[in-house]
Amino acid sequence: TAFSDTYLNSILALEGRGPGKPTLSPKDSLEILFTNIIKSVIVDSIRITDTAGVQKTLNHTIVDQTLKLKGNWNRDSLLNVFIPPGTVTDIHGRSNDTIEFIFLTAPLEKYGDIIFTLKETEANLPYRIQLMRGGQIYEEKISEGSDSTTVTFVTLPAGDYEVNILEDRNGDGRWTPGRYIDKRLPEDQISLKLDPLRENWELQARYNWRKKAKE
Repeated sequence: TAFSDTYLNSILALEGRGPGKPTLSPKDSLEILFTNIIKSVIVDSIRITDTAGVQKTLNHTIVDQTLKLKGNWNRDSLLNVFIPPGTVTDIHGRSNDTIEFIFLTAPLEKYGDIIFTLKETEANLPYRIQLMRGGQIYEEKISEGSDSTTVTFVTLPAGDYEVNILEDRNGDGRWTPGRYIDKRLPEDQISLKLDPLRENWELQARYNWRKKAKE
């Protein structure tokens, strides 16, 4: 038995763009929203091809009713999506009908870059530099073995971003609270709101970790 489905790009919805083909950044996942919670997906059956007929290699994740597809999208491209019947099955055992649609990726001048410098850190400790968008980690880079690091986040949609810096002393990839019984202090962490990123723009920001101050 087939179930109804729709496709929805969450970035498109959040930015309030008008109707038409979804437009993604090359780093975005294509998100397809189904009416019921997804149980399984045969991802090898899904075909996303460019105008030359080249098929994209896909990674996928399932979050409740949403199927997220991540591929190596080229900039300024038109991509065709074909999902054959029976590819997606919900928790009631029902599967999809044929899904076909087109989405676009925007040209290079629609994006911007962020260059971020972190200074006066402890060279023997790892620092996680997380670019945040909408309260979620959009991209992460790690600084280690140097007391000053410059990282570049490229091909970013225009908008508001923050940088979260974590001094990851135990190297577990997340913030660790203090523990009084062990006389252990919590790991240092700070969030910085950046100036808005504009299209076709390079935004630079610097932070001095020892002084705990922007420069």
